[in-house]
Amino acid sequence: MKYIIPIILGLLVILKYVRYIQKKKRKLNLNDITILAFLVYLIIFIKITLFQDTEFTLNLTDTLKQANFIPVVYTLNTIQDNLISILKTIIITIPFGFLLFLLFIDQKNYSKLIKIGFMISFIVELLQLFKINQYLNIDDILLNTLGFIIGGSIYCLMFKVLVLSKKQQILEKIRNMNLNSMRIFYHSTATLIIGYIVSILVVLHLGTLPLSTLEGKTTVAFDPYQLTVEEDGLAITISGYYKANFSRLKPLFLCKLSLNQEPMYDIYTLNEPYSPQDRKDFSLLIVGWNENAAVMTININNNQYTTDIPKGAFAIPFPEVIDHEFLPYIYANDDSKFSVTFYDEFNNKVTIPFIRSPLK
Repeated sequence: MKYIIPIILGLLVILKYVRYIQKKKRKLNLNDITILAFLVYLIIFIKITLFQDTEFTLNLTDTLKQANFIPVVYTLNTIQDNLISILKTIIITIPFGFLLFLLFIDQKNYSKLIKIGFMISFIVELLQLFKINQYLNIDDILLNTLGFIIGGSIYCLMFKVLVLSKKQQILEKIRNMNLNSMRIFYHSTATLIIGYIVSILVVLHLGTLPLSTLEGKTTVAFDPYQLTVEEDGLAITISGYYKANFSRLKPLFLCKLSLNQEPMYDIYTLNEPYSPQDRKDFSLLIVGWNENAAVMTININNNQYTTDIPKGAFAIPFPEVIDHEFLPYIYANDDSKFSVTFYDEFNNKVTIPFIRSPLK
């Protein structure tokens, strides 16, 4: 998917320009080849900056919390560890600056180059708000803009070298052809941006379900999750969903717990699908089938939570998020750090075995 979407967007932009040439009823010339090369670069730029993966999110609240709005400080503090990443951020826009001076901007107009470079970098960073594994960083905008300036400077240097060798007509020939290049650039950029946003919505729509999926089912809600619990006498079927924006549900898991008329319970951990991969906390869910217990107590590192549980199928969430360091203790049922205990209505301990069931 991360290659299909950029390819489709690229074909749309290139076909649009080819159609423009056909409408003018003329042959392909040097200027056309240069602009097509620029459009190919623009597609590669979009792929590298916005389509490293197709892990999109509509949860803009979390992505804004991760954004860095303080310039320079973060880059200076991490320059030793992130030097290669910093250089890549600059290098990726150097061809952009070169081609803008070549095709659209007078080579003495650095202020216009900086304005366009900053605007494009800012738009790209805003679009990264829809990414799970990327975030808006003011330093990236500044570094991208620096790349535009370097690219424009390389063009100016090349032009001066060609003037000294009396070959500047190569660049002038490209610049002097009146093909409404700036209009083509704006239209192409707008097409890519709109296509990118549409692709995000399509990917998210295909990967989510309407809220009406929960209608007519027994549900357990704990923010931001929704669970459905169904019992047919032979098994408990539990479906887990993440409640995304726009009244959509992201399917997380489906599990079936065989009953055989015997009490049992299982433990599941849930990570928000639209949170960064390096996020270290998760939610805890206890599910199972109950016959005699009336109360359940969950103890995590001396943090105790007690709640009533119904007869038959149940799904009980722990009310707080848990740090990843407790995962080994939870799955090992290590009593020193984690325990689940059941009691009847007279506060007598009830034994309910832990049985692991696979997720689907």
